[in-house]
Amino acid sequence: MTRPEYTEAFLRARKALRRGKCPSEQDIEHIYQQGWQTHLGETEKELLEQCLKEYDDDDSSNLY
Repeated sequence: MTRPEYTEAFLRARKALRRGKCPSEQDIEHIYQQGWQTHLGETEKELLEQCLKEYDDDDSSNLY
């Protein structure tokens, strides 16, 4: 199986996750749209899900 041609958004997000930081909301959405969350390690996936929850929480608090 060959590796897909990763986009800049994926590479940027993976780099941030490996440093323990949240990637941008757009980069996270891109990863899920491409289905590339499966290409991340367990720790990276957990952080990605945490970051996504934080962005969702922030969005819902801005509605009021």
